Amino acid sequence: MGTLKNKVLLSSSSAKLPLVRLAKDCVASFDNRGLVVGDNDRFALSQFLDHDFWQMPETVDENVDEILAGCLERGVDLVFPTRDGELLFWARHRLLFEKQGVAVVVSSLAGVGTCLDKLKFAEWGESRELPFIPSFIGAPPDTEEKFVLKERFGSGGKGVFLNLSLSEILEISQDLTSPIIQPFFRGSEISMDSWLSMTGHVHGLVMRTRDVVLNGESQVTTTFRDQALELQARSIFTRLGRELGLRGPLVMQAILHQGQFMVVEVNARFGGASTVSSQVGLHSIAWSIQERLGSPGGPDLFQRADFEVRQVRGSADDYFKLKT
Repeated sequence: MGTLKNKVLLSSSSAKLPLVRLAKDCVASFDNRGLVVGDNDRFALSQFLDHDFWQMPETVDENVDEILAGCLERGVDLVFPTRDGELLFWARHRLLFEKQGVAVVVSSLAGVGTCLDKLKFAEWGESRELPFIPSFIGAPPDTEEKFVLKERFGSGGKGVFLNLSLSEILEISQDLTSPIIQPFFRGSEISMDSWLSMTGHVHGLVMRTRDVVLNGESQVTTTFRDQALELQARSIFTRLGRELGLRGPLVMQAILHQGQFMVVEVNARFGGASTVSSQVGLHSIAWSIQERLGSPGGPDLFQRADFEVRQVRGSADDYFKLKT
């Protein structure tokens, strides 16, 4: 591999400052490791933290050779994609990068494609009799219910319309690009963070409530435990790994409805609020580095903390003393 290939690239770092700090701490715990923070936006806030910043080319197929060359030039041997919009690029070219000694923490191309397509994802779960919320194109079979309207493709909860009648749904859907309709389930929103090894083994699982959600992102989230729900979630993650080739950090979004959860979607990446799960023992970044280094026996066994953590995501200031 060579002595230069000892950097971890956090791609699409944008304004994900808590994730950057977490990655920096994880990388620092390994000998001869460094962090490169990358983003296509030259105004990305992450560039102003104390680390190497790379204004990367856009992650599109025609730039693959330039991106690979940039990784090799900077000594990058492990890449963490963090944005839905780049996952297909990294999944398509993962083997090309691996041949040059650069591992990418990304799921299979088929798995990424299924997760990004909300209709296809729902159909996959329903065909296996899993507790997935069904999705429809056009009028659903039961017109007496309340419904959810959303774009078939796209990330997070942006552009989601909740608890609407069929007439409201049909009117609003005219303004959407590729709308799908789902039945509305009343209940609490929860997220389940997990990490799957390259062999598809579920190494950890942390559940958390989404207490305050803005633009599809948890602004306040609280970890919790429920053994029955954890077993059910672990079983679903295992099937996602075995059948769809999902790997690395994953986030399952669900509605807790009448004591059971109904799966909404799975993000095949590190979630915006997933940093809270590291506070109770889910060390996705460190485990991925260990796996890249070929640590005997794989990553450390998951040791869940015996306490819970609430995360409040708000504005915070960072100060750096400048050289004169």
